Amino acid sequence: MSIPAGRAVTPGLAALGRPAELLRLLDAALADLTPEDLPAMIGELEGLKARLLLRIIARQEAAPAKPEADRFISIEEVSAALRRSKAWVYDNWKALPFASQKTAGGRIWFSEAGLEEYVRSGGRPTAGAETP
Repeated sequence: MSIPAGRAVTPGLAALGRPAELLRLLDAALADLTPEDLPAMIGELEGLKARLLLRIIARQEAAPAKPEADRFISIEEVSAALRRSKAWVYDNWKALPFASQKTAGGRIWFSEAGLEEYVRSGGRPTAGAETP
C-alpha cells in the first residue's frame, strides 16, 4: 500500500521532513517486490531498525550527565573543609575560585561543588577557574 504524497505515515511524521520523504520512497519501492522477496526485505528492515536503535542508545550514553545542583555553603563549612580559621577565609576569599561576591558590599557566597573540586585538586585552581 503506497502512501500518497503529502500524507504522513504516522501522526507527526510529516514534521520530520526528510525522513518522511524517505519512508514514502521506500514504500513506493516495496510495492514492486515479489512475495518471495518479502522475507529478505523484512530481515533487512529489522537490521536497519537495530542500527537506528543503536544510534539512539549511543547518543543517550554519550550525553553528558546532568550536573548535580550546586548549593551555597557557610563560612563555617568552608573553614572546616580547608582547616583554616573563619578570619583566614574572609581575608583570602578573593583568591578562592569557589567564592564570589554577588553585589558590591554584599555577602560572600561559597560554592559547595567548587570547594569540593578545590580540595580534590590539592588547593590549586582548577581548569577554567579564574585566578585573582
